[in-house]
Amino acid sequence: MTERPTILITDDDEAILQLLTTALGHDYEILQARDGDEAVKIHGEREGVDLVLLDLGMGRMSGYDALASMQMDDPDLRVIVITGLDPDAARLPNVRQIITKPFRVDQVREAVAQELK
Repeated sequence: MTERPTILITDDDEAILQLLTTALGHDYEILQARDGDEAVKIHGEREGVDLVLLDLGMGRMSGYDALASMQMDDPDLRVIVITGLDPDAARLPNVRQIITKPFRVDQVREAVAQELK
């Protein structure tokens, strides 16, 4: 059996975390982080994160800061930003796609499948 790709979903909105986990959990191994600090910690402790879905506007540590920290350890990290902020602000290194909130679940599924093919 082939190992499923691992996705780290990072969002401070519990409803979005659960929605994306449900939508993607059948095909991918899902890790959840509720803020940037937790995302950096999980990414550092867990090898083989294939893709990060990242909200930019979070408390404690923003998505911007979390991305910068994770990229220091993993310069080839693949990221899809899901944000309610100005999407042009998300033009950061390794950001493959930007999905604006509100989003459709099928948008996220398609973006993830495209990045992990």
